[in-house]
Amino acid sequence: MHDICQYSDAGDKGQNKENVICTCASSDETSLKMEYFYVRWRWILLFALLVPEIDGIQANPDVTESAAVMIPNKASNNCGSKRIFESIASIKQLQGCQVIEGDLQMLLIESKDNLTSEWKKYTFPDLVEITGYLLVFRVQGLHSLGQLFPNLTVIRGLTTHMNYALIIWRAEDMETVGLPKLTSILRGGVWIDNNAKLCTVDTDWSAITAGQDVENILRTKSNCVPCNSSETCRLENCASGTRCQEKCNPECGNRGCTNNNECCPEECLGGCQTVNGSTYCTACRHLREGRHVKEGSFCTEKCSRHFYKYLGYKCVTDLECTKKGGYFHKASSGELECVRQCPLGYKEETNLGLDGQEVPQCKKCDGGVCDKTCPGRFVRNARNAQALKGCTVINGSLEISIPGRKDISKTLMESLRNLKEVTGYVRIFRSKSLTSLDFLSSLVAIGRDKLYGDK
Repeated sequence: MHDICQYSDAGDKGQNKENVICTCASSDETSLKMEYFYVRWRWILLFALLVPEIDGIQANPDVTESAAVMIPNKASNNCGSKRIFESIASIKQLQGCQVIEGDLQMLLIESKDNLTSEWKKYTFPDLVEITGYLLVFRVQGLHSLGQLFPNLTVIRGLTTHMNYALIIWRAEDMETVGLPKLTSILRGGVWIDNNAKLCTVDTDWSAITAGQDVENILRTKSNCVPCNSSETCRLENCASGTRCQEKCNPECGNRGCTNNNECCPEECLGGCQTVNGSTYCTACRHLREGRHVKEGSFCTEKCSRHFYKYLGYKCVTDLECTKKGGYFHKASSGELECVRQCPLGYKEETNLGLDGQEVPQCKKCDGGVCDKTCPGRFVRNARNAQALKGCTVINGSLEISIPGRKDISKTLMESLRNLKEVTGYVRIFRSKSLTSLDFLSSLVAIGRDKLYGDK
């Protein structure tokens, strides 16, 4: 028996990319499985395999004691990026995490069974900060994020998805976001859409993303019940139907306040225990540094001498940097950094220090451009283009096809501005948004090994 199926991506016509149409002449079970596989993995590629945008936060390496603000002397438990995928049980990997150094993704947790009781088994009160973004996509049975993350205070957005740091999409059972402690999203907006039961109640999201030129997308059901908290909410904002939104007087800004509504010191972020004496910040506005275990750690604008800025939010020692597989880099401002990957214009190099130990560092290339050979690639979106950043030679062919109207010329310029040679062919098609080839201005040689047809 033969099946005749036609898949249509309406997104190529500038319409909703969600539409995937399959018309089959038979009800053969194999074709249905193939359709499910196509749709399922299409969404995984769109949402799970997201490439972050990373911006550094500039600071200088000196600090005075007067700028330091003490935070609790609690054993730090920083975790890397986490992906909770298909199974609720995989969320156990968040146990004990206080800071997620990266992104938290909760994806494709679906079942015919009622998952609500399973979600209620878990809570992670230790989690206070996410340095990247938080994504919830196609998750069933979860009514609120509040039970899972009751003390989540800061989302830094050092990495974002399409300029958004909090994304909740197609969480069909979610009724409220419910993050009462969330006071600051430092970079990136809020995107809440396609959630049939979700109400944001009276949450003031503009206060949480304050100081940014971002647009928050908030689409919820229309018949939401107004906030009816038994508490007296400051400035009349709620995080859910029964919980107040943590919000201080406007003069405190996002540094937060104590339970008595006293403004925290400038270097705090999201609140503090007290404003007098040994001040304890919930999180740090700029950088967190720990000198000695007995002294705890403190918030500061600049790292002390012999410390290196790491991931844009904390200071580490040289030993900590090497253990993390980092490279030592001195920025143009003179700031000392520990980086996971050397910036453009620098190459990774390992030398021997005075003590005979290997010292991984970033060395500036001649002329500020490093030779870098990359494999051929088909560029369909910004993510594909970013993978070519810094390439001077493409060993293979370069094909570019940007469907729809999205203009990624700026990303192409940043990624391909140093490209000098493509050993195969260059093919650009179905890219109406591209009006110039300026991003290939450094290209001097094409087609040494392979042609497209006879071109």
